[in-house]
Order: sequence, then C-alpha cells, then structure tokens
Amino acid sequence: MENNIRLSPDPSESAAALLADVEQDRSALIERMTTPRWVPPIFGAVAAICVASPAAGDNRSGNSTLLIIVAIIVVYLYHRATGVKLSHIGGTAWLIYAATLITCLTLLSVSLGLVSFDLYWWVLAPAAAAFGAGTLGTHFFLRSALRRIRHAS
Repeated sequence: MENNIRLSPDPSESAAALLADVEQDRSALIERMTTPRWVPPIFGAVAAICVASPAAGDNRSGNSTLLIIVAIIVVYLYHRATGVKLSHIGGTAWLIYAATLITCLTLLSVSLGLVSFDLYWWVLAPAAAAFGAGTLGTHFFLRSALRRIRHAS
C-alpha cells in the first residue's frame, strides 16, 4: 500500500530559511554601502580653507556659517549615497560629528585671533589641524555609522 499523506513543511523551518535569506540580503547590501574614499579629505580641505580664510583677508563672519553648511551637506550626501535614515546611525556617530564641528569652529576662532595679532603665517597651524580634524572626524563618523547599521537588530 502506498501512503498518500502529504506532510506540510514545518513553519519554523520555513521562517528560519526566510530569516536567513533576509540576513544574507542585508549583509550584501551593507557590503555595498560604501562611501567614496574622497569624502573625508574633501571635508578636511573645506574645513582647512574656512580656517585659513581670515589670513587671506576674508574677515567676514560667514566662515563659521560656511563650515556648518558644508558639515550639513556631508551628512545629507551620506544619506543620499547610502539611503540610510539618519536616525539609525547611532549616538556615537552624532557625537563624533558634533566634536569634529566644534573642533573646526574652535580652530577658526584661533585663526581669527592669530590674524588679529598680525600673525598671518601662523594661521597655517590651525588650518592644518582643521584638515586633520575634518578628515579624521568624517572618517570616524562614517565608520561608526556603518558599524551601527551592521550591528542593528
């Protein structure tokens, strides 16, 4: 006698297979989610230019505004390039972002102080520091955001 009993698949096995597929797709998407390598140095260069601009005779108060606008654009472009909601990047990334911006604004104040004492060539020091802070800050911001997205559950 032949047994015509049809066994339905175990729902827990099919759910586990679906979850494994979703996790595999998520991992593949995260691996493709890379920011171009030129983004951190570009932000560092813009920060250095903003910090050095008082030595070139540009003593307008728009330097800090320009720096803040560029910082906002970097975050916006990150969102556009990756599609990641900014609320999902975590507090650590936002702290790095804020620390980088505050550091660059402080270096701009130092630059303005040096210019007020006619120490124009000394402005190169805070400008170089702003380049380093902007580049490293952006690099660690992006790395922290990506780490948070990878380990989000």
